[in-house]
Amino acid sequence: MGDSIWLSEASTLGGFVTVGCKLLLPDGRLVNDAIGRTTLESDVHPGEKIHVTMALSVSDNVAAGSYVLRIDLVNELVAWFSDLPGNQPHEYAITVR
Repeated sequence: MGDSIWLSEASTLGGFVTVGCKLLLPDGRLVNDAIGRTTLESDVHPGEKIHVTMALSVSDNVAAGSYVLRIDLVNELVAWFSDLPGNQPHEYAITVR
């Protein structure tokens, strides 16, 4: 859980939290990590829950086929949460047509 407040206000110094998506090939190779980046509407305090609506856009240069969509939290300019011990992203098999 943690004891940190997830800051929502963007800063050029980073340290604010967004929801981000990575598009991966089925073998785990990264295709794009800039789709669906979404800011939080307000700061999130420990134990608090929020809902986030995201719009995803896949570039026209992404070939049709099977992919994995990985949804994760990002401490901007610091780390993706899943890069830290004990954190798992949500992953979904998707098809790009």
